[in-house]
Amino acid sequence: MSLESQIAALVSAANNLTSQVAGKMAGIDKAVKNAVEGIPREIERKMDREVFVDQLNGDDNNPGTSANPVKTIRKAAQETPSGAAVSITLMSDYEFYDVRDNADFLNAYVRIRSFDVNSHKKIKFNRYNNDGRERIAGFGSRRGGLFNFYNVVLELPDMPQNPGTFGYNSTVITTHGGDDMGVPLSLRMNNVEIIVPDAAINNFWFMGNQNGITLASVINLTAPKAWIDRGRFFFGGVESEGVFVGRRIVSNPGILPSV
Repeated sequence: MSLESQIAALVSAANNLTSQVAGKMAGIDKAVKNAVEGIPREIERKMDREVFVDQLNGDDNNPGTSANPVKTIRKAAQETPSGAAVSITLMSDYEFYDVRDNADFLNAYVRIRSFDVNSHKKIKFNRYNNDGRERIAGFGSRRGGLFNFYNVVLELPDMPQNPGTFGYNSTVITTHGGDDMGVPLSLRMNNVEIIVPDAAINNFWFMGNQNGITLASVINLTAPKAWIDRGRFFFGGVESEGVFVGRRIVSNPGILPSV
């Protein structure tokens, strides 16, 4: 092969390589562009989503759709970023058994409702002992937040004795200590029933917000009058010698009692 032929072959090979590189770079550029454009959509999806929960038939490895629900509310909480909104739709009755089931949110809007508006799902809360203190397995909220219960039944455990110090943890919804104390915590209830065993002596609070302001909006609530009249519905965060007093509560007129 002459030198001219070798040079021509080399130039042709170089041109082919350049074309291949250009094609691959175009593919890479397109993939990067698609990934970058997908970031805002993924953030938006995470910041406002609906999660279906079926404690009987769900799996926490599922995506949380109606066809493939997750098993626990805790899983929904773990995938809810700070400041996000999540609508948790219950496809079965649900039970918090112990501390391992606690669902902690960070400054989030949490809406909990029944899948079928004509069949209210029940959320049952159980108590557990922690360092000699009786507490409720349930919801936690750090740095504020809003809980919206719609078309559900909430069943509290029995609690005849005074929960004592740290009684704000003996609640269905509680804030944490430290820097999370003293922040506003909001509650909304619509078509909700609260079941309280031994309402005349039950000492569990429903909502505990130590040193913070509690904002409440109740549209339709059924609860034992004896329990509400004893001031057990809210704990505004005032403790004196082990006695807790519901204060710092802002609510719509006539909220207590609404039975």
